[in-house]
Amino acid sequence: MINNKGRITKTGLIRWTGLFAILAGILYIVIQFIHHPADNISSVNSDSWVIVACLTVAMSIFNLIGIIGIYSRQVEESGWLGLVGFLIFSLFWLDSTAFSFIEAFVLPMLTKDTPEYVAGFLGIFGGNESEVNLGISTDSRRTVYNWRPFARDRYFPC
Repeated sequence: MINNKGRITKTGLIRWTGLFAILAGILYIVIQFIHHPADNISSVNSDSWVIVACLTVAMSIFNLIGIIGIYSRQVEESGWLGLVGFLIFSLFWLDSTAFSFIEAFVLPMLTKDTPEYVAGFLGIFGGNESEVNLGISTDSRRTVYNWRPFARDRYFPC
């Protein structure tokens, strides 16, 4: 990483970003073993919820650093399409970091004051409805739209 003159080299930085990518992959595996399966309000206050959310924040940051290194190594070969892919993938990891940060540090404080908001936040990804609708589309009969059967029938008609 540092040459004889004490300067940081590009090759050294790329190697360090590779280490971050490896650590992100290891964290991903670890999180799968300790992730709490129930996304409900009672699990938000548990210690395992906070631990998993903090590990997910670290994993997302490590992944972001790792893909920066991958892109910087292949910037000449990838062209503008590689830049677009890099930016979209980076936005995904930034979004994941923000959601996981909220899960770790904001939601546990809101469970007593505004449990409806917490249930709505959990419903964004879990598909559960609440009084505060933060991401689930419903029709006039309060029926949750489910995209899975459409995708299955559309792309796998068998």
